[in-house]
Amino acid sequence: MFLFCLYKMSLYFDAANILLNSEGAGGSLKSRIFSDKKLKNSPAHVYALVAQATKWSPILKEVIEKSGLLQTEKKVSHRHAVRLCPISANISKLTPTLATLLVHDFLLSKDGIAAPEKHPLKIAVLKNKTRLKAEFTKIRIRNGYTTLDDFRNDVEIGHSAKKEKQAQEEQSTVNSVSHPRWVRINGLKADERNCFSIFSSYIRVDSLPQVIDASQDDLVFFVDDTVPGLVALPPGHDLRLWAPYEKGQVIIQDKASCFPALLLRDAALEGDIIDACAAPGNKTTHIASLLHQNCGAKRPIPHTVFAFERDHARSLTLEKMVRTAGAEKLVKIHKSTDFLKAEPDDAAFKNVRAILLDPSCSGSGIIGRDDDMEMSLASDSRSQHQQQKQLGTKRKRSLGLTETEKESHEDSKALFARLDSLAAFQLKLLLRAMRFPKAVMISYSTCSIHAEENESVVIQALLSRIAKERGWKILKRDDQFEGLKRWKIRGNLDACRSIIEELTIDDSKAEVKAEDIADACVRCEKGTKDGTMGFFVAGFVRSYEDEELQEQSRQRSRD
Repeated sequence: MFLFCLYKMSLYFDAANILLNSEGAGGSLKSRIFSDKKLKNSPAHVYALVAQATKWSPILKEVIEKSGLLQTEKKVSHRHAVRLCPISANISKLTPTLATLLVHDFLLSKDGIAAPEKHPLKIAVLKNKTRLKAEFTKIRIRNGYTTLDDFRNDVEIGHSAKKEKQAQEEQSTVNSVSHPRWVRINGLKADERNCFSIFSSYIRVDSLPQVIDASQDDLVFFVDDTVPGLVALPPGHDLRLWAPYEKGQVIIQDKASCFPALLLRDAALEGDIIDACAAPGNKTTHIASLLHQNCGAKRPIPHTVFAFERDHARSLTLEKMVRTAGAEKLVKIHKSTDFLKAEPDDAAFKNVRAILLDPSCSGSGIIGRDDDMEMSLASDSRSQHQQQKQLGTKRKRSLGLTETEKESHEDSKALFARLDSLAAFQLKLLLRAMRFPKAVMISYSTCSIHAEENESVVIQALLSRIAKERGWKILKRDDQFEGLKRWKIRGNLDACRSIIEELTIDDSKAEVKAEDIADACVRCEKGTKDGTMGFFVAGFVRSYEDEELQEQSRQRSRD
């Protein structure tokens, strides 16, 4: 009975956990649902519940708030929960998310709440059924609907209209400039210095706007002046039946996502390289291409790219990309292997000189990635003042948040929680990378617009014990590859100042300077004339000679 009780409620817990995203998984809502191996229910069922509840959530929010459900049922009786369903007693709190999902099924699902009659959360909702139905009916009548079917049909249409309006606003504001289709000439299968042979049927134009303004069928291209071997094609240009694409001579890759490998271009001469979070493999094959070109006439190429990917399905994608790019001889894939479990002192990595780290992130900079499902949640009894206090005065400072994200304290709190979770994981990976004994350069990047995942992680890493012990410094702008050195959009200076102030007692004595960090970081903004997605990259560097001296000192102290 107890297992049945918990199992029957698991649909709502699965949906709530996906929406909470406490692990900070990247990607769209739909992709997170269908790739989550921990779900106890069919991903299709979970997605359907989330999708339908989201459509109705603005109405359900008002119903829940006016009925007082969260105030009267703030915590289901712990004793009652233990007696009826001991296994679920620790998850018996009726949260705003669970309330939205449960009330949706109570009011709108033909079968009602999919849980046993005696489940404490179902009891909590049913105890308030009269008020819930009354508030729902008031909203329906107030809006001029005589039947539930009329109301339902209009909500469906209205939600679609809202999505269409949001898409139009995205196009006219964030994407005020159309996004070109960027393709990278794969140096493993073609000569990036001679793009004319590949694009022989195309006409070369002199500026990026000429490509952006072209129709998707126009055969025009623009050679980028920042990333060698990168070409812009008209937005939406179809490459599926184009021979160079099918043969792997060109690879679709956004301009901004080429920056991390470019940052390590010189390091590709020195030794082996690790791609710590490699799938789907664009950056992996870019590094391999640079390695191939840098080694010139040396055959076989003396260095290796170690590509780590902890997810099995994504490992298969990585394998396919490496094979298509012709990089099998250069790339050694650590399939279904977590980089955090790699031992820095392992003899296999004794020649690793550079590490490319592009970890999971919020994906807030990706064009078209923004989730179109935003659930409106009812507020509990906490006052606005209490919510502000919990957010913290320093965390309330804008570190790259949009105005929409600032509007709701509940939404902001959930966003901060997710960003904190992601940033903690990103920092953990970065500090792990700093432990590889012979590494002298690290590229850290995200496709996020948030400073929590970007400048904050960089500064925390630089202030860490391992960075100080191993001599890691920020890679200054003057020492970056020429194309990146010229890039005008740098790090968020205000965010750097705020973060340093928060992490240090006396800013005047801080070991890192905000101006230096901001100038060293590279940012890209989506929807601008540069034609990039939102992106961030920063480099870390140290002198291997200094590390050898430090290791000798540590050895003497041990002796």
